[in-house]
Amino acid sequence: ATQMLLDPKLGSAVSFKEDDIMWWQAKTFAGLNVYTFVDPAGEVSRHRDNTVILTIGLDAADNFYLIDMVRDKLTLSQKTQELFRIKRNYNPRLVFYEKNGAAIDIPHIREEQERYNFRFPIQSLVQSKAKGERIEALMPLFEAHRVWFPQNGCWHTNWEGKSEDMLHSFIVEELLAYPHTTHDDALDDMANILHPTCVSLMQRPDSLSMEEEIWEKLHRKGLDLEPLRADDDYDPLAEDRSPQKSRGPWGNSYDYDGYDDNVHRYSL
Repeated sequence: ATQMLLDPKLGSAVSFKEDDIMWWQAKTFAGLNVYTFVDPAGEVSRHRDNTVILTIGLDAADNFYLIDMVRDKLTLSQKTQELFRIKRNYNPRLVFYEKNGAAIDIPHIREEQERYNFRFPIQSLVQSKAKGERIEALMPLFEAHRVWFPQNGCWHTNWEGKSEDMLHSFIVEELLAYPHTTHDDALDDMANILHPTCVSLMQRPDSLSMEEEIWEKLHRKGLDLEPLRADDDYDPLAEDRSPQKSRGPWGNSYDYDGYDDNVHRYSL
């Protein structure tokens, strides 16, 4: 009983349920606004907390999709390298950084951004609620099946040089073990999706932004197309259907007979 008074989460009767874990294929991030959340730890040692870096997509219906998870012992340089990798791979709109490590970490990250001319915005977070309260606020989201995990896991090389599915480790050691966990760093970091500062700054995608994203991807592939307007005059019978040599979207020439449906199928 004394231990429960010292650590209120041990007295909690609530827990996360395996049946509430939702899975998605994570083949595309179209239709998601992406954000990164960092809960930094201090020195690297076996018994110290993990640094956790979560990259999460928000859809138009307020569902959350885990895209990438780093849950490991990281030096300051390694944290910075991971953030640069995540920015290159997933282009999050904003990085949220817990203030317990921001005073030391953020100035170093800024220096590296200046050194490499590679910049992205960082928003520090101050916690005002107890950790157990923050974590348990996630439970209604899981129960409503609004949190989705990637089917293929989140594989990284850990601080011991071993390949590890850090999502699997998180599920076994934190999510399903809560509240009787040795470490709850990733749960605490995930709870930041409900932090008032994050909620006020995160934007769900709307139909217009999603359409613009699709056209931008087509443009990057060399397809300078324009959407068909309702008032456009279009007469399919007036088109020249004779075989012709056409230039493909990547600059290659190919024979096009005017009837090959595959010509119009582009993977985003």
